Amino acid sequence: MKIAKELILGTIAAGLIISCAVKSISTVQILRDDSIGESKAWYVGGNKASDSNPGTKKAPFATIGKAAKLLRGGDTCYIRSGIYRETVIPENSGSKGKPIVFTSDGNADVTISGNEMIKGKWTVYKDNIYKKAIALPVKGYNDAITGNATLLANQVFVDGKMMIEARWPNISDSEDLMNRADYRPVLKDQWISGATLTDAGIPDISGGWTGGTIWFLGWYVPGSGTITASSHGQVKFPSNAIDNKHDFYYLTGRLGALDTEKEWFHDGTNLYLWVPGGSSPENVEVKMRNYAFDLSDKSYITIRNISMFAATVTTNSNSTNILLDRLKILYNSHFVTLSSKQSIQAHTNETGVRIMGINSAIMNSLIAYSAGQGIVLGAKGCVAENNLVHDVSYGGTYCCGIMPSRDDASQTITHNTIYRTGRSGIDGIGSNKDIGYNDIYDFGLINTDLGAIYSANNLNLSGTRIHHNWLHDAKNDNNHHYPVGAGIYLDQNARPVQIDHNVFWNNNKNDIRIQQDSAPFNKIYNNTLASNPGDFWFSFHTYRESCPNNSKNNIYRSSIKPNTPGSNEISSGTNPLFMNAVAGGLGFRLQPGSPAIDHGQVIEGVTDGFQGNAPDAGAYEFKGKEWKAGVLFSPGPLQSKP
Repeated sequence: MKIAKELILGTIAAGLIISCAVKSISTVQILRDDSIGESKAWYVGGNKASDSNPGTKKAPFATIGKAAKLLRGGDTCYIRSGIYRETVIPENSGSKGKPIVFTSDGNADVTISGNEMIKGKWTVYKDNIYKKAIALPVKGYNDAITGNATLLANQVFVDGKMMIEARWPNISDSEDLMNRADYRPVLKDQWISGATLTDAGIPDISGGWTGGTIWFLGWYVPGSGTITASSHGQVKFPSNAIDNKHDFYYLTGRLGALDTEKEWFHDGTNLYLWVPGGSSPENVEVKMRNYAFDLSDKSYITIRNISMFAATVTTNSNSTNILLDRLKILYNSHFVTLSSKQSIQAHTNETGVRIMGINSAIMNSLIAYSAGQGIVLGAKGCVAENNLVHDVSYGGTYCCGIMPSRDDASQTITHNTIYRTGRSGIDGIGSNKDIGYNDIYDFGLINTDLGAIYSANNLNLSGTRIHHNWLHDAKNDNNHHYPVGAGIYLDQNARPVQIDHNVFWNNNKNDIRIQQDSAPFNKIYNNTLASNPGDFWFSFHTYRESCPNNSKNNIYRSSIKPNTPGSNEISSGTNPLFMNAVAGGLGFRLQPGSPAIDHGQVIEGVTDGFQGNAPDAGAYEFKGKEWKAGVLFSPGPLQSKP
């Protein structure tokens, strides 16, 4: 959960912020008068706010929900600074040219929270651990979200920071839930099918581990189970995980595991908590609902310049023409346990900021800290543009930063920065997707055998183009038996897609890895594949069929397999003379005199506008456009910081 120091998002002048609006989305002119024509302005929050008021500028409502019941097409709800502990469910839809708009009043700092404050006195339980009787939404865990109040797991915050459910091994940094060093490795012969785990390091705790929970992950498959029996150095639980599906684990769900600050436990009646510093708890919040906005069956709704905490936005297939703009959404989902039937896909269909209806978009927003998804696009015409997404999929599943639909719905994912993901940055790609100008890095922090961009399961990728992305710095376990952390990984005959003008560096084992069993093959044009550590396998690895005729104008800094370069390519034995490869990104532009200059061949729709006598090899044309990937400017509400 750490923001990369090199990601300096606030350096562009404020004047550019307004001018960089998404090209494909026409935004609404917000009305600033109480009423103009048929449209009306409503106000929420501030001095003397009350739901008994008429909702005017001088006599505002107290809750957003009150205004949401009254808004009609063309109306705007202006919200003043404050924390609103509610789920907003609009009564009506807007219409074309007359959306319903929820926005901050000017630069007001507005947060809609899924939490409630814990009030009243705490009593000492033992040493620095305090307790208080309180009913939380979940006793243990839930397998699925069935409503707003059905949480997958309880969640506790102190001073706006998430606390950790008591566990072993302890977490060394509560703001980093994806540190592999905080999980216990499973050594050879410790795991017995059935399953019994024997580990002399398991501590003996008061009350034992029976009734607690084990979470484990091996290769690409996470799992969890209830501990049915425990003894010294041993726990038993139901599991059919085979030998290569359990590499590391942790134990949780027992009061006896609460042994350090920032940890908590709930026994169904009492909440036990050790706050930072060990004093009596103050400013404690617990999550009570899933949604900040429920836009199911509503259309033409705009939400702008609002923060959400421990809650998310949900829609369904009937929610069309939704626009989410300049939002800051932290902790949109949290879970521990996984369905035993389909653990790798657990909670992919119920977590994240869910944009499920046609012609909808999320733009200029910050999404961070989610066990599950970051953003989900579910229908034709959906767009994710200029969003910063980080610290997602800490649950270890196939949840990712941005997940498009697997069907043929046309969707655009562009100019997003995605980093620190448990698995992939973008996963589950189907056909007719435009995925370009994204910066994806520090992916694979928990899982392995993956890509920054990944697709599999024989998915039809016709009409999909992956282009002008920076894909770099894989963080999956490079010592694993399956250590692939590729920039692009098309697994299990997912095809055909066009891959062009991408730059890859510092990835594990492959930059592009493709399993394709039959035609039509994937097209690989004008990419710069620059990863070349000593233990690297291949810049480009295609199997079981070669596609040399579909591989053109690429630069490789490592070997390829099959060892047959496509047309007009620069192989690893030739120095392409990059400007400054160590810097990454634009550092992979070509120096004067590079052998890649004019080395390529003309490809219609790919090399258009080339300089010189012929197109260059690689992602950057010498003296051509110096394109950049990632966010264009600082996302989130205007008054917030990433």
